[in-house]
Amino acid sequence: MSDFAIAKDKCRTNIALFYFDETPKSNCGNCDYCIQDSITSKDDNYILNLINSNPVELAQLVIKSNLPRAKTISIIRSLMDSGEIFRDGMILKSKS
Repeated sequence: MSDFAIAKDKCRTNIALFYFDETPKSNCGNCDYCIQDSITSKDDNYILNLINSNPVELAQLVIKSNLPRAKTISIIRSLMDSGEIFRDGMILKSKS
């Protein structure tokens, strides 16, 4: 099960299925790996443009983006990890 916690290149549902000797048919589409795998640079740019046009709180951005909640949060985490956006108090802002 340690693979479940540290794997960054596998569907977490599939890791759990393998652990319990079950054979997955495809990726789940719901875990952090599957969501990140489905994110495109178009989505990244869309979120960046929303933040550039009006710095906003995370909760407001999730609603404003019209993307699925989990996908929006995953994009924001990725953009924060890469240093493209940052938090100023509760407000998300871009570096540009």
